[in-house]
Amino acid sequence: MPKGAANVIVSEVSNHEGIQRRSLRPGAHGHRHLRRHTQGHAGTRARRHRHRREPAPLGLGPEDVQSVVLGQVVQAGAKMNPARQAAIHAGLPVSVPAMTVNRVCGSGAQAVASAAQEVMLGHLDCAIAGGMENMDLAPYLDLAGRWGHRMGNAEIYDSMLRDGLNDAFSDQHSGWHTEDLVSRFGISREDQDRWAARSQQRFGEAQAAGRFDAEIVPVEVNSRKGTVAFGRDEHNRPDATAEGLGKLRPAFRKEGTITAGNAPGLNTGAAAMIVADRAWAERQGLAPMARLVSYGVGAVEPGYFGLGPVPAVQQALARAGWRMGDVERIEINEAFAAIVLALIGELGLAEDIVNVEGGAIAHGHPIGATGAVLTTRLLHAMARDDVRRGVVTLCIGGGQGVALALERLA
Repeated sequence: MPKGAANVIVSEVSNHEGIQRRSLRPGAHGHRHLRRHTQGHAGTRARRHRHRREPAPLGLGPEDVQSVVLGQVVQAGAKMNPARQAAIHAGLPVSVPAMTVNRVCGSGAQAVASAAQEVMLGHLDCAIAGGMENMDLAPYLDLAGRWGHRMGNAEIYDSMLRDGLNDAFSDQHSGWHTEDLVSRFGISREDQDRWAARSQQRFGEAQAAGRFDAEIVPVEVNSRKGTVAFGRDEHNRPDATAEGLGKLRPAFRKEGTITAGNAPGLNTGAAAMIVADRAWAERQGLAPMARLVSYGVGAVEPGYFGLGPVPAVQQALARAGWRMGDVERIEINEAFAAIVLALIGELGLAEDIVNVEGGAIAHGHPIGATGAVLTTRLLHAMARDDVRRGVVTLCIGGGQGVALALERLA
């Protein structure tokens, strides 16, 4: 018999092994510590800390994992099937299949949903799901190089933009399109900067209080000073103020409102979790954190991709039998501050349940990983703050949105 949705759980393996997350400094120079780590190796670290047997606090070993599903967006030059690379490098048996999914910014969340589908169908009991992205390693593309160039200048393309950040239909940056959303909803520059400052300050406060320590796996990286343990997000600027952000220039249109300050940076990171059948997990001694009650995927006009979460959230709530008032906490990806503000209005949300500990404007947006990062954030926050029901949602370039509805079990 196929296993029902009630038996699908999302279970992070243990508080002291946690989740590896993104870390990056802002600007074109990108990330200081992880820029030489390929996506496969970043994903390897997230998964290796999921299933090691030395020690094995939850009794879960490599042979217990039956599938790996990971999101990654910019795959040019990353070699075939980065999820498979991560699984093999992490020490999983070669008999464990792996799949890389690409639903742009929603890839990490889609990986969770896709793994859960396999569990719900009864095809397996336990999968690893998550996402990874190293935007610093996004290559430049010579699309005409295979057939040779004639005399004259040649054009190369930035795969970070072409495959990740630019709309495929207009070839305009997602930030350029979000200015249309700003005009449509009358969102002021001041409100965007206010939200961005809120994100930075709240994230900084939570980080200083150690609230993210249980989520992050320190990564050993080589530096000029030798091998160092890198275990803190470094992109955030907790001293940011709305007044200071208001001095930044528009990034996409001369008379625009979107700046480098009210948008996320270019980041690198990975996150992973266990998605398993509840009865199986309990037999293994796993402590389930939450149940994936439902998920939703919606689509809108590509230029207004920022509204994609509206139908996605509505679909997820309808499938769960919830009303918006039942949601106690929601993580909305801060692709741009303007998008969060538009969604708060369109979904009828109270600001005090949205991105309570800051968002991607502060911690960054490694596009293939963010859905898994936000899910991890929500799982830990729900357990810590005694929250029962929560939602993770992300807008998706090209005009889509994804949402996960989660219910705490313990």
